[in-house]
Amino acid sequence: MRREDEPFFADAVWEMFRLRHQPHRLMASNSEGMLIRRWIDANIPLPIVERGIMETTGKPGTLMACERPVERAYDYYRRAMCL
Repeated sequence: MRREDEPFFADAVWEMFRLRHQPHRLMASNSEGMLIRRWIDANIPLPIVERGIMETTGKPGTLMACERPVERAYDYYRRAMCL
């Protein structure tokens, strides 16, 4: 991912989480921001992160609850693409 695309990625991830699970929250916490940074550093494509967020069940209070579903979606993607 290009450096200039990182803010777009972070904003898109937060908005997806917020709209899907926590519409009343306006800002991500520091730990949620660090999780998004890990996904950026791991080069996980935005649609894969969004899939993991969409597959998170229940009413998660933080983005941290989406970490495992995103990891599962990324594992599936890598296997499907033979990466």
